[in-house]
Amino acid sequence: MKIGITLAIASGAILLGTGGMASAVLLNKAEGQDETDPKVVRPVAVAEVRHSPDSTTRIFPGLVQASQQVDLAFSVSGKIDNFPIREGMFIKKGEILGTLDKRDYENALRIARANHTEAKSSFSRKNALFTNSVIPESEYEHTRAVLEMSKGELEIREKALEDTVLVAPFDGIVAKQFAENHEHIQAGQDVLSFQDISTVEVRIQVAERIMASRRSAFLENITVKFDSDPMGRTFTGAKVSEFSIQADPVTGTYEVIVEIQAPEDFQLLPGMTATVTAEVPLLHASGSQVATDRSLTRIPVQAVVRDASGESYVWLADADLERAVRKVSVETMSLEDNDVLIQSTLKPGENIIISGLDRLYEDMRIRVLNTVN
Repeated sequence: MKIGITLAIASGAILLGTGGMASAVLLNKAEGQDETDPKVVRPVAVAEVRHSPDSTTRIFPGLVQASQQVDLAFSVSGKIDNFPIREGMFIKKGEILGTLDKRDYENALRIARANHTEAKSSFSRKNALFTNSVIPESEYEHTRAVLEMSKGELEIREKALEDTVLVAPFDGIVAKQFAENHEHIQAGQDVLSFQDISTVEVRIQVAERIMASRRSAFLENITVKFDSDPMGRTFTGAKVSEFSIQADPVTGTYEVIVEIQAPEDFQLLPGMTATVTAEVPLLHASGSQVATDRSLTRIPVQAVVRDASGESYVWLADADLERAVRKVSVETMSLEDNDVLIQSTLKPGENIIISGLDRLYEDMRIRVLNTVN
């Protein structure tokens, strides 16, 4: 990425520099001046170095979705005995969503309890006899195995009876109902879709340029506005919870999920729209951060050229715009329209030369023909 930016800059600078050189040569010849004379005053165009923040603000349209969504089912088969829920109902964690007819499961549990009680009594008798060496070890082990099996059967029947009641696994809303009261259902058959809306997720699409330069956080200071909010507030505290690593084949963008605590004074539902605003950090193409002794500034792309070693630099004019003071090394970061963002020791308000660059030398006298804002 850095190579591509630098080459484009170099090409632009050479073309503009050649044009500036041609103008200067014609002007000097018209004035009868020798091109190699150190007293030659070079006509140039200059531009002011402008401040650039270390981040830029971006706005993304978003779509609300539930942070959790599960399809719930009974673990056992039976006839729905009570199903009081309806789509759109808010349910607290632990509240009953529905129950099955318990009679068959209660009967099976009573039989299991009776068998387990009998097995315990039998084992108690056989244990005493085995201790006194009255019965062989094989008979004792058989009785103990029967006890263990009866215990396991009892636990299964207890769990089956417990599973005739379906409870909410978290605070949420009934998104979809798949069964009706008094309907016979099979174990594992989905009866409703349940969504957690205590935490809201907003799905946005992010351009590949932003994703390509990401560090641990490629979106910062994220805020969210919900179109359904009657007060039109901006909510802070949002964060990126996940993102895709493969671009959408149609849009070329990446899906990013922003998570935020749901407002308490109005209801957000999946499918509602939102607007996400975030700061996108500006990084060097290599992914490095801005050095502490080098500022992030914006200059015209034609001001930057490359030397024989491949390093990029610009020409700084003195405060009186009378001389080309010196070369200043710069590191290109990204292109934005006709400007390039750079890291360098340049300060906002300083002036750089943007024409005739290939004919300049340090402390050369200049005359400003044009100032680019």
